[in-house]
Amino acid sequence: MTDKLSESEALVTTLGELCVDYFGKENLQKLFVEYTPALEQAVIYVALWEQSNEAMEKIFQKYIDEIVPLYIGETMLDLRFFVADSPVFAASNHSSKSKTYAMA
Repeated sequence: MTDKLSESEALVTTLGELCVDYFGKENLQKLFVEYTPALEQAVIYVALWEQSNEAMEKIFQKYIDEIVPLYIGETMLDLRFFVADSPVFAASNHSSKSKTYAMA
């Protein structure tokens, strides 16, 4: 079980770091990545500084072009946009298979 947990933690960390790199730290107000091993699914929760359709479309395009191809056959990915004060970003909702990235 420890190996599975370590794999989950590594996947969440790597995916989060890729999101920061590809989406741009300057665009992200909050980023939270959660992995569910039973479903082999990673969910990426994003809050952008600019809450516009254009900004979300740019991030979504980077997600489709740069991130999704890296995980085909490994895990399912899901990208979701939220406002920064959404409960999804609350620490009480997090598990050992999730990681929040602080944006400054």
